[in-house]
Amino acid sequence: LEIIDSGKGIDEEKLQTIWEKYYRYSETHKRAVNGTGLGLSIVKAVFDIHSHILPGVDDGSGNMYDSIEMLQLAADSGTLGIVATPHCNIPGVFDNYYNENFCRRLEQLKKTVKDKNILIEIYSGQEVFLATQFEEHLKKNELITINNSRYMLTELDFKIDEKSAIERLQKLISYGYLPIIS
Repeated sequence: LEIIDSGKGIDEEKLQTIWEKYYRYSETHKRAVNGTGLGLSIVKAVFDIHSHILPGVDDGSGNMYDSIEMLQLAADSGTLGIVATPHCNIPGVFDNYYNENFCRRLEQLKKTVKDKNILIEIYSGQEVFLATQFEEHLKKNELITINNSRYMLTELDFKIDEKSAIERLQKLISYGYLPIIS
C-alpha cells in the first residue's frame, strides 16, 4: 500500500475552517469549474461511521442517558446519520458479536431517539478487531458491516507486524468485504 500526496496542502491555521459551509481555500481557482465550497461541510454533516453510542457495551457511552446526550449533540452539529460501532472481537475485553442482545440494544436506542424526537438516523455496524480468530466469527455471521453494506469498520492491534496486518485485510477482502481501518 502506498499513498502519494502531491498537493500543496493546507496551511495549519486554515485546517479548522475547511469543514465550514462555503469555505474555499483560495478564491483563485485554476480549474474550469469552480466549486461552491460545500463539499467537506456536506461530508461532515451527512454521516458518522465511527461511534461508540450503544450504551454499556464498550468504552463508549456508559448508559442510555449518555447515548442520548451524545446523539443530541451530534444532531445539533448537523450529523444526519450515525453508525453504532461498538468494539467487537477483542479477546478477553469486548465481544459484542451480532446476536439477539446486540439487536435488542440497538432497537432500544433507536426507539429512545425517536421518542425524544432527535433528528438523527442510527445504523448498525461494529468496529471489528481483526484478531487471529476473526474469520471463525465471520463465518458464523457474528461480525457485521456498516448498515449491511460491503464496508466493515476494522481495527488492528497496534503491535501487529505489517505482514500479518496485510494478510488479515486480504482475507477479509477475499470474502467480499471492503475494510475501513479506524
